[in-house]
Amino acid sequence: MGNEIHSDLVIVVVRGTDIQGGYAGVGNINADPLFVNAAAGDLQLEPGSPCINAGSNAAVPAGVTTDLAGNPRILGGTVDIGAYECVNIVFTAAGDGHSWTDANNWSGGAVPVAYNIVTVPGGNSLQLPSNSSIALEGIIINGGSLVDLENSTLTISFTGSDPVSTLRGYLQSAYDVGAWGGTSGLTSSVVAAQFAANKGTSGGLWSIGYADGNIDGSIGGAGPNQIVIGPQLVADANEDGLVDFKDLLALAQNAGSTTADWVHADFNFDGLVDFNDLLLLAQNVNHTNGNTPLIAPSAAELPAPLVTSAAILANAGFSSVLIVASSPAADDAILESSRPNALFTETGAISAILT
Repeated sequence: MGNEIHSDLVIVVVRGTDIQGGYAGVGNINADPLFVNAAAGDLQLEPGSPCINAGSNAAVPAGVTTDLAGNPRILGGTVDIGAYECVNIVFTAAGDGHSWTDANNWSGGAVPVAYNIVTVPGGNSLQLPSNSSIALEGIIINGGSLVDLENSTLTISFTGSDPVSTLRGYLQSAYDVGAWGGTSGLTSSVVAAQFAANKGTSGGLWSIGYADGNIDGSIGGAGPNQIVIGPQLVADANEDGLVDFKDLLALAQNAGSTTADWVHADFNFDGLVDFNDLLLLAQNVNHTNGNTPLIAPSAAELPAPLVTSAAILANAGFSSVLIVASSPAADDAILESSRPNALFTETGAISAILT
């Protein structure tokens, strides 16, 4: 068009961005963002990502309070670069080395909250505060690390696949035949002390139970996509504070199951409802939260037991088992049955036959 000169000039200003190869601009970085799984389209940030707290709060549009996943848009005081705030938090033990409530023990310098996924690297010992209810989105406990619940509860409100098998594995690792002396997983020093004080007595025993809201309904206060973990009386399947006929019924209904959880009578976390679970129930029947305190009492303080006698009878092949636990008023009760599978009688005593 004659001597006319046309020039289309586009000025691109990029700030607060992670760009491969680098790009001039305020707050720009050139580093691996450490996505959770970029190949699968998961662009959330792993702990240690250089994008964490590297953005500009001024760049967050007015009214935007959540990230793409619905979590708070700003965590740790400064927005992360990218569409997601990092909810993963790592126990660094850089503070006192063991306390949940010491912010210096955590990456980012903040104590975990409900939307965090906590990772405990191997070789650590982490202790929850006493008499507390801790909520998280998830927890990862690497080998050689212990997380001590004390007498508190831990609620996992998960998204995606149900982590109940992993959590049961953490409990199984620490269980140590009820003594809770394992070297990794989820444990309770308070339960361990109570077990040590009452083992071999009639004082009753505690353990750590759990309920999955997707499987067990509202037992233990669990809701949909929630797992609640905390101290429970040994064999209190329905977590009502009493080991009784209802718990025995849960065991009989699930005898032989290889997919059961605590609520369905897998009391030793081995994934199988069997004779061992029946023994645990027999040893703790009629104990309650009231007559069996979790804080280990001295021998002189132990309440008079409600269960005064117990008998376990089995045929030579252990294909059937009869358990009778009786109160003083039922010592003379006679329980007879030839019915296979399961039979229950609740006349001051509890009996079961399992084949």
